Amino acid sequence: MKFKIGTREIIKEIENGKIKRVVLASNSPEFIKNKIQEISKKYNVKIEFDGDEKQLGISIGKPFPVACVGYYE
Repeated sequence: MKFKIGTREIIKEIENGKIKRVVLASNSPEFIKNKIQEISKKYNVKIEFDGDEKQLGISIGKPFPVACVGYYE
């Protein structure tokens, strides 16, 4: 499944209508959660919360913490 990481990149892709689902880490910084929730609501993008940043990074094969992941499908 194709995905994007990086808050700015995810927001840009949501605005372009490409991201269909976002997974936020439970311990993401509040400003990231708020911005992603705001933009996702505006563009009807589904949001899920799953584990912490370290677990989210591992789940997508990254050796570092990840605050959010945007999925294209």
